[in-house]
Amino acid sequence: MRLHAARTALSLALTLASAAAARAQAPADTGVVRTDVAAALDTLMKRLEAFGLSGALLVAERGEVILHRGYGLASRERGLRVRPETPFLIAALSMQFTAAAILKLEADGKLTTTDTLGRFFPQAPADKRGLTLHQILTHTAGFPLLEADKFAAVNRDQLMREVLALPLQSAPGGQPLFSYPGYALLAGVIERASGETFERYLTSRLFRPAGMRSTGFFGEARWLAPGVVTRSYTDSSDEGPLGQFPGGAKAVGSGSIVTTAGDLYRWERALRDTLILPDSAKQKFWTPHATLGDSPNAYGYGWVVQRTARGTRMIAHAGDLFGYNSEMRRYVDDNFTVIFLSNARTDGFGYREVPLETIELRMAGVPGGLDPPALASRRPPPAALRALG
Repeated sequence: MRLHAARTALSLALTLASAAAARAQAPADTGVVRTDVAAALDTLMKRLEAFGLSGALLVAERGEVILHRGYGLASRERGLRVRPETPFLIAALSMQFTAAAILKLEADGKLTTTDTLGRFFPQAPADKRGLTLHQILTHTAGFPLLEADKFAAVNRDQLMREVLALPLQSAPGGQPLFSYPGYALLAGVIERASGETFERYLTSRLFRPAGMRSTGFFGEARWLAPGVVTRSYTDSSDEGPLGQFPGGAKAVGSGSIVTTAGDLYRWERALRDTLILPDSAKQKFWTPHATLGDSPNAYGYGWVVQRTARGTRMIAHAGDLFGYNSEMRRYVDDNFTVIFLSNARTDGFGYREVPLETIELRMAGVPGGLDPPALASRRPPPAALRALG
């Protein structure tokens, strides 16, 4: 992670002029900064803006939001800043909602995670018919990472046929193999079990009960509104506004959700009780079902369950698609949560890879590393940024 941060810092220097425009814009970003630690992290993030970092950060401790602000530019061309509630495409971070919908349907008696694909897709090829929902949820069904023509315009039924026709890359039930197409199939299962579209089911059964009013799916007209200024950036390339982002049916279930840092925290709060899922479902949600090789990390259902370098439990997931990159981390034993959503990457790395390790150490009270308050008096050289990860 330190190498990533250093490489990122070098490339981000190219966007200094845009960052200067953001600092000159009025009014200043408002948000929440409630504690001394939050103020130190806020100072750190502000200094990283000089290296082109952009995104919305939310940090909560013991059920209270202590830092929630936007940093950098949502639109470089117009000099418009990221705000606390700026929407972002969250890519594979969407998978947790697909998994939660499956568990919701199980709690309602509409399916079980031991059901096979054959129940929902009777015409599935023989090598897919016996795959279980559990295997797909834990990436152990053997589906490949991606399908061809990821953003091709296809209808939902055609997508399901294409995924079912994909050759398996590994034996079912073996080592996990992260798969976007597998989660697309789960979206099809949700539609067949619920009798509703994937989007309608998630909106009515997950988003609305959790109070997630700013969450939806790309392709919706609301992202074309004048107030939605988020654009995607890879290095110096502008990949367009959120409302015109290349999508299509193939991202359903695996990466089509647009949301805000605030809404993701509302989701986490809803998961803390039984408003969305009963305790039995939440246990399955966060159980480390499939170990990732020899590492201490494992897949739950739409989450990665792992141990920090300090030996504490963390439940997390990330998402990366073009310039959009996101990460949500729940530090279970430490009782704090970090959510960072960004619209830019450089040199192959998303900005989410720069500050999160430092935020963890600061929140956990671990001494050392780059001291955020010291950054107020000078711009950190690239060498100093190595301590960020």
